[in-house]
Amino acid sequence: MRRGRRTATLMPGQLQIFVSQKLPSFGKAEKCVKMALGGPRNYKPVSRQDLLYEEVVYSTIHQLNVSQTDASHLLGFLQQVFGKSPSEHLALVQRVREMAKPPVHMLKVTVFEATDLTPKNLDGSSNPYCTVGLALGADAERCNREFSSSESLLERLPDRTDTLLQTLNPVWDAVFHMRIDDVKTDVLTLCVWNEHNDSSLMQDISKISSWQGAKTLSKKVVKKLKRLSFTEGLIKPKQEADFLGLLNLPVRDLGAPYHAGTYRLLPRSSRSHVTGECRLHSAFLTCQRDSALSREGLERGAYEHLLNEFVEYEHSLTSGLWSGELGEDAMAVLSQHATQVDLSPLEQAIMWWFVYSDHHSSSPMLPDCLMQLLKSLEEKWTLSEQGRSRLLPDQGPRLQDSFAKLISQNLSALSELHANFPLTDPSSLPSLRDLLRFLIHLFGSPLYEKEPRQLGEPHGELQATVGTALEEASELWYNKKKEPFHALEGAQEQVLAYSRLCEIIWTELKENVPKYSHAFVSLVDVSFQSIWYQKMEKMLAWDVQTMLGQLSSSEDYRLDGETGEMLHIFHTSLHQLAQNAEKLGLRAKIPPLLNAQQWLGEAVSTWVGMAYENMSSSIQSSVQKDKLEAESCSVKHSLSAGLATSWFTNALAFWLQLAWPEPAQSLRMLDSLLQDLCNGAVFYVAQMRQKLENDYCYFSAETSIPLPKQVCTGLNSAAFVRESLSRLPQQREWREAERVVRDLWRDTGSDRYHSGSGSARTSGDALTSRLGVANQTILSLLDKLFNWISDLLLLDFRVYLQNSAKLQTVNTHDVALLLDFLRENISVLCQHLYEDTRNGLLQALWACSLRQFWEVVNVSQKHPLEYYGRLHQMLQVLLDVFYSDSQGLSLNSLKNAEYKSLENQLYLRKSNTLELIERYYQERAEEQQAADSAGNGHGKLKTGCSYDDKSQMLTVDLTDALANAPSWANGGLPSLLCWPGKSSVKHYVKVLLCPRHIFPHAHPRRTQRKMHTSPIQFEESFKLNVTMEQARAPGACLVLRLKAQCGLHKGLLGEAVLGLRSVAGLEAPAPESLHSARSQLLLPLLRPKTQESDAVKFLQRRCSEKEGKQFLKKLRKAEKRILFSTEDL
Repeated sequence: MRRGRRTATLMPGQLQIFVSQKLPSFGKAEKCVKMALGGPRNYKPVSRQDLLYEEVVYSTIHQLNVSQTDASHLLGFLQQVFGKSPSEHLALVQRVREMAKPPVHMLKVTVFEATDLTPKNLDGSSNPYCTVGLALGADAERCNREFSSSESLLERLPDRTDTLLQTLNPVWDAVFHMRIDDVKTDVLTLCVWNEHNDSSLMQDISKISSWQGAKTLSKKVVKKLKRLSFTEGLIKPKQEADFLGLLNLPVRDLGAPYHAGTYRLLPRSSRSHVTGECRLHSAFLTCQRDSALSREGLERGAYEHLLNEFVEYEHSLTSGLWSGELGEDAMAVLSQHATQVDLSPLEQAIMWWFVYSDHHSSSPMLPDCLMQLLKSLEEKWTLSEQGRSRLLPDQGPRLQDSFAKLISQNLSALSELHANFPLTDPSSLPSLRDLLRFLIHLFGSPLYEKEPRQLGEPHGELQATVGTALEEASELWYNKKKEPFHALEGAQEQVLAYSRLCEIIWTELKENVPKYSHAFVSLVDVSFQSIWYQKMEKMLAWDVQTMLGQLSSSEDYRLDGETGEMLHIFHTSLHQLAQNAEKLGLRAKIPPLLNAQQWLGEAVSTWVGMAYENMSSSIQSSVQKDKLEAESCSVKHSLSAGLATSWFTNALAFWLQLAWPEPAQSLRMLDSLLQDLCNGAVFYVAQMRQKLENDYCYFSAETSIPLPKQVCTGLNSAAFVRESLSRLPQQREWREAERVVRDLWRDTGSDRYHSGSGSARTSGDALTSRLGVANQTILSLLDKLFNWISDLLLLDFRVYLQNSAKLQTVNTHDVALLLDFLRENISVLCQHLYEDTRNGLLQALWACSLRQFWEVVNVSQKHPLEYYGRLHQMLQVLLDVFYSDSQGLSLNSLKNAEYKSLENQLYLRKSNTLELIERYYQERAEEQQAADSAGNGHGKLKTGCSYDDKSQMLTVDLTDALANAPSWANGGLPSLLCWPGKSSVKHYVKVLLCPRHIFPHAHPRRTQRKMHTSPIQFEESFKLNVTMEQARAPGACLVLRLKAQCGLHKGLLGEAVLGLRSVAGLEAPAPESLHSARSQLLLPLLRPKTQESDAVKFLQRRCSEKEGKQFLKKLRKAEKRILFSTEDL
């Protein structure tokens, strides 16, 4: 059995690695190469690549446990990587095999842990340790026989681990190096032992007494064991170790270049009882290597340059971004070389990081590759404290430099954000997110700072660093968009160009910037949108200030209409950008507005004047070109109306977009715009009126030309403009203007401002007062237009009315033509006008027709009754025409006060004496109904009436009466009446059917006289013979007069007039219940007023007629007998 070297790690000592892209001075390595090539005369200069090629070929050839075929395959791969010709490759391989000495192979064994060992101590634990060694293959069987003695086995395996006390799962993590003589016959032997320990045994004995089962033992036995352990030598100084298990692993079965596994422990004989497993790691190392670099101790540093060669080779085979993954052959070569020179995982990870980070600087790769390498490096750095001690002093600073270089490179990529990550490429945003994640990990890495921090913790300066890079990206984008402006010579062209630039900035801010910003906010908590806009705002402010200064200082500068419009376009674009940015939550106050106000302030009045001029010219042109055709069936106005109304909201939008910062000037501007807006609406209606009156004045009944549809469209257009102006306060722009006005008033410190006319406006009527004036003006224009149309439509009708008095007979044909013409035009109006416009025109037309009737009626010339009868009949026909089967005006609107007065006058003028008497009673019945509804009167009379059509009997029930007693004082009474006392007054009701000529055979009836009580009880019923024809005659009524009598004196307290048509049973058959229980009426008592009756006035004019004279005589007699109650006095 051969004894190996036991070491925890292999220290590099004086070994050096490659810390730059070139090797240091070759020294002896160069001299050795000279001798290998045949002496100084055959020497050719040797490159770094040649030395590296020799080193990796040497490592590949001298591998253990690798077949010749695999080695040849790897050598062919190396030939391709280094680009050697077949002759050069063959010469080098032959020289390495024949002239270079093979290295000394070492087996590096790392014993990690054992689990589930057999307990050997009394407390159920063990004190395990492990011995390791290599045995010759020929002696392996002999060694097994000798292992029956633990003492001989301990002597043959002197390399051992530390002893771990009282455990069955020891973790040693011990490293052993042993020289291999023959890989085919050598056997790795590992034994696990339990070491006896005095203190351990004493603890075991002490624990026995505390066991629950020890209570059944004799206390004397326990005491005897404790005593014997000291006095009789049970614990000897050199106690033989207990065997816990064995492993025999042939070296040829261990995988190359390294092998890891867990093995079950074996017994040394059939009588042994062992349990547990042992986990270990083995690797084949080399020393005393006979290569140029190894002789100088540079074989470890060659690993980094070899990895660099592989990375460049693999990347050259890939187009586009490389994932960083190496092939199987490259990984095999790197693995066997790292194992042979004993590179720790941390050293390998650092070299991988160096190579890949440097390669990424020149040939970018996918960020995920570097991310994985960094995570692997951090993991090995955190776990391998022993590996960190083996790093060279210059590797620390070099590691920091690599971090700084990568951060600078990534920030540089962010500073050209739009070029490196164009949104037209779908992979740009995922790549940007990967880059940001990599930056976050770099700043949060414990390797980047001297003081280690928690892995993944964000760096405090990350947001500021990324923000600076994004400012550079924003500035680069702005300069690129502004670059075409340098070719513009005129200042006006530059103003328009900057207006377009504002639109470009808003489009980018709305569409593209949020896509970038989402990535930065979610990962780095940096608002790219805010940074980008503020940078745009700052640079735009400077450029605009410079540009406006050049414009105002130029010699040919003149604030005319063209220049003012240009400045307005620019100002609107500038504030549109600000307002849109404010909606996104960004800072929306652009400095150029305040700085440029001294130049733009003069243009404000020009802008307002231009707005009205443009509106007026546009309205005039549109009205002149308007063919007055409705847009559709539902939209009955013309296109010119829509164009005119668009100026309303545009004017408010213009003021809102202007957002002038000076409150007083802004309010004056708004007042001027509102005045111009109202003037524009009035101007449109006036233009439309003029167009209709000039172009469509040819329709009349005489020519049989009806009202053109274009007139209806023109009326609709004018009405639509007026309605749009009235509805303007409901528009969003108006409400926004009101809000801004309130804010401006608050800024001025007052709720009142003075308009241009000097009148003060309050916050309640500042925006609506002008609308009311304009609305009234438009209504006046529309009324004139309606009257003009009415006069044209009724022109022939007026002529007919004026000539009808001269005609002895009526030409019915002419009347029919007039009515048909009017009916046809009303149908046209109902079909083609909006409802409000139609009603307005029909009302004007109806009022005009009523005026024409009055003109004829008010003539002082007397006409026969037949003439007024014809007028009355025509008025009724005209009413039906305007009603037009419910398509025209409603009956309530037609039968207005003017109509009722006219109809009454015509009726009275056409009526004879008897008809006037009937009219009088109709008036009295209507007065009775009005008093009943209002609750007026000089007392109440309770009665019930019903009519039986079979018997033609009118039944009148008089129940009681409520009336104040007549006054017997002289105050206010006729001198002939002086009542002697209240108790002597009696009351009765006189029942009459009027008028007399309708009921010639009806005699008055009266109740019995009743003393004055409250109420006066009558309880009498009368049956009156009334035919159906009499009851339904005009003016037929029932008159109930309440009278008072005292001695020979009689007087009238009041009367109730009930029209018979309202009695139950006359209009419809009365139900049976009505005859048994008649409905009771409480009728107010009225007094005759002959002077207020129109019928009486006409009767007085016809005093020569006998019937009228008698009727008036009775009325005056009844009026003289009216008594006044105490309440009246």
